[in-house]
Amino acid sequence: MILGLHQKSARRKMERNDGCPKVYQKARKTRKKIGAALVEMLEYKPLDKITVQELCDQAEIHRSTFYKHFSSIFDVVAYITKEITEALMYQAESAADGDIYFDFITDFYLRYRKALRNLYRTRYREMMVSQMSEIMERYYQKLLKELRREIEEDVPLEWLAKYHAGGMITVGSILLDEKYDDEECRKKLAAFYRYILIRK
Repeated sequence: MILGLHQKSARRKMERNDGCPKVYQKARKTRKKIGAALVEMLEYKPLDKITVQELCDQAEIHRSTFYKHFSSIFDVVAYITKEITEALMYQAESAADGDIYFDFITDFYLRYRKALRNLYRTRYREMMVSQMSEIMERYYQKLLKELRREIEEDVPLEWLAKYHAGGMITVGSILLDEKYDDEECRKKLAAFYRYILIRK
């Protein structure tokens, strides 16, 4: 499930004694359940074709429960993108190796390609691109600092990070509409990733 993709982060939060009453813990679980149900539906149905009742049926909850937590399906989308952003941000900050993080991003992309495609074709496209840009820029800033010895001193890392992030996001959006199978897509993404960083 998409909301479980940051297992280490989730475990860390669960282990933390934040003193939240059980009612809040239950509310978090319900929100995650609804978010996961929407992602499952986005695998085979466009967002604008999904009704609240269909989502409730998928999540096996009553409509009244849905409206206790969200005002609309678009509110659920905002919640999902926030969860995804936090998960990818955590991975970017904790990844010890660039290849490990890139493999994680590729796995995530391929696993949820259909859902991402359906979200990308909605009014949430701009929000998704903005959030992904922030994540990728932070990742490339970290990676490029490690490669600083190979970069001209006068070249701002922030510019390079934006350049690389923009390239990856653009290619990712192009691949949403391509018909490559997972193996071919993985090979092309890996080759592009190494090429833009001039890595052997």
